[in-house]
Amino acid sequence: LTGQQFCGSFSYLDLNDHPACSDESRTLPVCVSKPNNAGGEGKINGSSSVWSKLPVNFRYGPEHAPLALLRRSWEAAGSRQLFAGGNGSGAALHFHNAAYNALFFGVKHWLITPPRWAGISGTASTYWRDVHAPRDMPAGLPVRCSQGPGDMMLVPAHWGHATINEAFSIGVGDLYCDRRLSIYLQDGRCAS
Repeated sequence: LTGQQFCGSFSYLDLNDHPACSDESRTLPVCVSKPNNAGGEGKINGSSSVWSKLPVNFRYGPEHAPLALLRRSWEAAGSRQLFAGGNGSGAALHFHNAAYNALFFGVKHWLITPPRWAGISGTASTYWRDVHAPRDMPAGLPVRCSQGPGDMMLVPAHWGHATINEAFSIGVGDLYCDRRLSIYLQDGRCAS
């Protein structure tokens, strides 16, 4: 997705110390983990102390929504993700269909643009915020807000957004199940 080359393996503790890759721009590591289902009751493999300390409703397999409110979207969605990152990590500027993002731990700073100013960047969010946005965006953009533990962020379809974590952060996100996603995925479960 980002075109970033592999630059090493990092533990959750390493990520909290804000490691950087050895490339010229000192890119922050991109970390994605999709735990496998264990047999039995569909629970996620609990070999990691991080997983075993999550609330029970977040340790179930992909067929279970983490919150009842998200059940319809969760059941038909195709891009669920669990995210975790250390201080300064985050997602580069991008856009997609409407999405939600629930934060369990940490603080996530959001940089948001209307669709007219949305884009896709491989640049680190901090660099985009400090260099590109002031140069390329009109006054007042990007809109900024902060998400704390227990907050849910709803991002409208095609709005650009980048994120920057403050200290270690963990949460879940997914594209919202709607008619637009149903057409894109050619899956009628979201159409109603």
